[in-house]
Amino acid sequence: MIDYLIQNLWLAWLLAGLVCLILEMMNGDFYIMSIAIGCFCASVASGLTDSLTIQVIVLVLFTVLSVFLVRPIALKYLHKGA
Repeated sequence: MIDYLIQNLWLAWLLAGLVCLILEMMNGDFYIMSIAIGCFCASVASGLTDSLTIQVIVLVLFTVLSVFLVRPIALKYLHKGA
């Protein structure tokens, strides 16, 4: 099982992103959604390269970018009445 995940690390990133989206549905503060976006981008990076270091850098970069770019927009449009 571990060998399969190592060979298909994109699938592990995809599953982590889906788990984060499920957790976001329960929470609603849009920080976990930012992590999910980072996981999905790391999944794409995993398809392009085998370097785990690059995948983690992509995860961190896109997570931070989405906290500052996507989260304010989501809060603005989805929490209008709150």
